[in-house]
Amino acid sequence: MEKKEETVLTFYHIGLVREVVPAKDSKEDKAMIEMWDQNLIICNTRGLKLDRDEYVIVKFDGIVQGQNILMHPNFVSDTLKKDVGERIWGMYKDFFSRIKPSHPLTG
Repeated sequence: MEKKEETVLTFYHIGLVREVVPAKDSKEDKAMIEMWDQNLIICNTRGLKLDRDEYVIVKFDGIVQGQNILMHPNFVSDTLKKDVGERIWGMYKDFFSRIKPSHPLTG
């Protein structure tokens, strides 16, 4: 079988922290994050101290397979000030409302 070379891409998306799971309740600090495209994810916070309803940037790794890009969340890479987060969140949500979702689970 011939091994195909994979192309790995990096993406950063805005999210809104809905729940913080500290290391005392898990093996590592994690957070449940609502993403701009209505997905909920749980990912590593890499020790960042997060609060509920805080805007964050999540690093995703993507692998190109044919015409598709398979993405998975890696970790929370940064936090945003509330005014900046609200502004960016609004832009993403506005964009999402204007496109037809192509995600296999959300439409």
